[in-house]
Amino acid sequence: MTFAEAHAAHDAAHRMLNSDLDPAHARTVARLLRHAVERAVDAFWDAARPGEVTDRRRARRIRLLRAYDADIARHAYATWCMLSDAARPHLYEMAPAEHELHALQSHTSRLLAALADLAAAHPAPVQASNA
Repeated sequence: MTFAEAHAAHDAAHRMLNSDLDPAHARTVARLLRHAVERAVDAFWDAARPGEVTDRRRARRIRLLRAYDADIARHAYATWCMLSDAARPHLYEMAPAEHELHALQSHTSRLLAALADLAAAHPAPVQASNA
């Protein structure tokens, strides 16, 4: 998993959001942004602890970030929860408004940058060779 995959999903959401957004596609934008967050979290764990964090439950992987940075962990979990709510259709709710999607995109952009910086600050430990 790489940060490039996260940025590709984010960029796709950005293009949809900045075109003539059909209200029917609002939840698609939210899903793409949530996918970007999930890929960025996966990329962080692949960079910081390759092969060690194998739990595929998204919320748990996000909460485990607090071992590295509690503020980023809170931001990641809050953003992921907001995107999850926005992505799920409910009969009693309207789709997210365009201004809400722009705010979610802004949160996601900051989070992707923070996770990339955190991964760079905590590279994977080098394994000793048994040679």
